[in-house]
Amino acid sequence: MKLRRIKISRLPGIDDPFTVEGFSDGITIIVGPNGIGKSSLCRAMRHLIWPEELSRQSTSASALFENKTEQWLVNADGQPPRWQINGADTEPPPTPSAHLSQCFFLRLPDLIDSTQRAA
Repeated sequence: MKLRRIKISRLPGIDDPFTVEGFSDGITIIVGPNGIGKSSLCRAMRHLIWPEELSRQSTSASALFENKTEQWLVNADGQPPRWQINGADTEPPPTPSAHLSQCFFLRLPDLIDSTQRAA
């Protein structure tokens, strides 16, 4: 599945709602100064895919994914995320276990400091 859009309406540390869209088919790298929402964007994504990652009451976010001919929408607004395929309610797609969620998000130090990786 390919991420196409993520919208954050409410999340600890986010004062103003924002949307990020236009993701390419490849790897996405988000850069910018401190305090613009890079880490919050990752927290929201983890919450949508692995809802046990964050407190439900403080999170309102949605994301749109594409998978071949299907559009998957996930929406969480103080409740467990609700998934839809092409507008119809559905179960969430299969994902890796939540304890592996950190494996899908790299920080700059992870990329440049090889001493933090196990041999």
